[in-house]
Amino acid sequence: MGILKRLGLSRPAAGPAPVRRPLYVKYSTASSEKYAITPDEECFFWAFEDALMGQGLSTYMSLTRMANGAISVSTSSAYIGKIRLQGRKTWMQYMTSLYNAEVAENLPLEEYIQLLKYWVRTVKTGGWC
Repeated sequence: MGILKRLGLSRPAAGPAPVRRPLYVKYSTASSEKYAITPDEECFFWAFEDALMGQGLSTYMSLTRMANGAISVSTSSAYIGKIRLQGRKTWMQYMTSLYNAEVAENLPLEEYIQLLKYWVRTVKTGGWC
């Protein structure tokens, strides 16, 4: 018999889904301020946060909006990559080795989320792919 049952208690009901904190994006130039956070960007970064938490990694990241609408992502120890989900052309840059990067272009959001494994790997290794 479990300890909770012996004490006449039951497991607490599953709580509501975690509340997502708002994304804080720094703007690199005055022209980059014309871009607001879109629902696709929120979904992408929440998926990134979930992937980091799933690996037991810190979810602290620095997001900087570039003049072309892309968001540059880094941590205190490494550059992670860039993503642009606004406009006609979308793309994502991810590191494949210490000095090399790949760019995926014009994919649906779900496929960019699948590529988050490269960003998680870069965070896990501290930039040493």
